[in-house]
Amino acid sequence: LAESADEVDELVVYFRSAGEDATRLAGAAPPSVSPDRRALLRRVPLGVVGVVVPWNWPYTMAAELVAPALAAGNTVVWVPAPSTSACSLLLAEVVSEADWPPGVLNVVAGDGPEVGDAVVGHPL
Repeated sequence: LAESADEVDELVVYFRSAGEDATRLAGAAPPSVSPDRRALLRRVPLGVVGVVVPWNWPYTMAAELVAPALAAGNTVVWVPAPSTSACSLLLAEVVSEADWPPGVLNVVAGDGPEVGDAVVGHPL
């Protein structure tokens, strides 16, 4: 139970960090490590990002990929491990209450070789 609470805390940190990063994606000029160079950031969404995660740390491992993908303007098809699909569907429900457009985060639960392979092997 304690590890679960810690993982939810980490999930929040990943989503907050991605949200903060998103405010710097619109042509921002972050400081460069070299004084004679200038760094520019440009946001170019990929489109649909497929995320397949294992059973251990189902929120943290997913949040590392889902949060930045969403913050950068992509939609996500998330395939959780079959043993963690209930908590993954719960997180998708919470996200749906965040007033985002429908279909931004999609959870597809099912057997890994069937569902995960279909997402990973899809040409788009």
